[in-house]
Amino acid sequence: MEAPFHQRFGLLLAQSTEMEHGLDIMHIRQPAMFAFLGNQNLLDLIEPLVSSEITGNPIQHIRAKPPSSDGRSSWPGGEAEHQDAVVMMK
Repeated sequence: MEAPFHQRFGLLLAQSTEMEHGLDIMHIRQPAMFAFLGNQNLLDLIEPLVSSEITGNPIQHIRAKPPSSDGRSSWPGGEAEHQDAVVMMK
């Protein structure tokens, strides 16, 4: 039986923790990622929420975050739920 889309990454990560490495925008600085971030459909979706002045933050991350099964952080490094808060406070 195939798992629902929203559960697949967590199941793959349970088999191999190496799955998480490289799945962050800071590691995927390729033309496809920039094309995604500048995609007009995505920008049209965001614009009503934040206005037409859409910018990216240099500490911004887009990464898969697997579900926590033990009530704590599910990241091996033990980052908090809002990892951006950790980076901004350093």
